[in-house]
Amino acid sequence: AAFGLFVDADIHEQNALKGWLAVGINVVASIQFAVLGLIRYPEAGALMVGAIIGGYVAGRASKKFNADKLRAAIVVYGVVMSCILAYKAYT
Repeated sequence: AAFGLFVDADIHEQNALKGWLAVGINVVASIQFAVLGLIRYPEAGALMVGAIIGGYVAGRASKKFNADKLRAAIVVYGVVMSCILAYKAYT
């Protein structure tokens, strides 16, 4: 949502920026966890492979959708999930 408000780019460029920011954040966190000895390497390796494949596939697939329709679908999904989580929190 913040990228939509403050970054003058189409949704695909914003998604690429979000992906690279996530890589940077995860590298810093991974270094910290490794220094503290908190990583279980076989499981972390499986998660890393899955994240790389999933990110690549999702990035390629998102380019096939119209940017305005994709943005609308993301908004609808966000509103629906917010309502579900709010309902669960207050019941």
